[in-house]
Amino acid sequence: MNGGWRDRGRCAEVDPEIFFPEKGHATLAARKICLSCEVQAECRAYALDNPDLVGVWGGTSVQEWRQLRHEQEAS
Repeated sequence: MNGGWRDRGRCAEVDPEIFFPEKGHATLAARKICLSCEVQAECRAYALDNPDLVGVWGGTSVQEWRQLRHEQEAS
């Protein structure tokens, strides 16, 4: 990872492939890791600011980021 909040993420302790499941596969394992992560909010904010990302970030999936972005734009 590239320093800062990313180095403190629980994801740095496990196989990164968990956070990038194949399309149609479950994201539950990644989400469980994110739930106990101290930088979950920073990670989610990063995902919201970077629409080209894939995978699970901050406990949210690509579809969820799209919904959150849409909600932010509507407010």
